[in-house]
Amino acid sequence: MQLFQNAETIDRLVAQGELLLKAFHAKKETDPTGHEAEFLRGDLAGWCSTLHTLYHDCAEEIVDRVRTKTCLPIPVGNSSRCRSVPLEGGCPTQGACRWN
Repeated sequence: MQLFQNAETIDRLVAQGELLLKAFHAKKETDPTGHEAEFLRGDLAGWCSTLHTLYHDCAEEIVDRVRTKTCLPIPVGNSSRCRSVPLEGGCPTQGACRWN
């Protein structure tokens, strides 16, 4: 299914996801048990939830673009609708995120 939305809006959502995911992984690497990493995990959960609310099944396309660009897994969290699929053999190209 294709997203029928302004390309600029989708690009901004992808850029926001990239920023959040990179920030989370950077903070998790420097302070794995710190509250800032968990705060960023919550931001990612909110981002995923909002995408799902707005775009339903098409939200996966946005998440896939973020994961493909960053080559980073999305953290699994209790409040997140986005569940990370293990990265096998490098960067994912499709099916990178599953929605519950």
